Amino acid sequence: MGQNHGRDSTSGPDARTAARLPSNEAARAEFMAFNRRRGVEPVLFQPKDTDDLNDALCAGRFDRVLFWSTDDLLEAIWNNDADLDAWKRAGVEIEILSRAPGQAENLANAHVVDLQAVWAGLEKWREERRGAKIIAATVLCVLAILSMALLLLR
Repeated sequence: MGQNHGRDSTSGPDARTAARLPSNEAARAEFMAFNRRRGVEPVLFQPKDTDDLNDALCAGRFDRVLFWSTDDLLEAIWNNDADLDAWKRAGVEIEILSRAPGQAENLANAHVVDLQAVWAGLEKWREERRGAKIIAATVLCVLAILSMALLLLR
């Protein structure tokens, strides 16, 4: 088993792989068993230590981070404990355990989602929207100026 960040440690965690543990005890056991079957022994971070995990990932201490679910990653993002852009700059790979549809209770058929492709899509989406945002901001500014001018002319 890996080490709990800031807690007791046992031998042999993968020094370049971190994992944010699920909050649910049953999910933790399933998460750890799945990683053992894959031969992965990450450095473990409790959910309350997600900000420490973020700091370590931003600093380049880890090459890979594992999350039990998309919800766990989204929770970290929502709480401002996941700087995805900094993780990308640091070269961090994000893996999320996911189950194939219809396999809700069977982790034997689980697979890992690679977020590198998601990042590429997000960057493309941001770039496509950047021009539209500039145009929308310009139009709103012009409308605001015209509204002010009309009010002043009355």
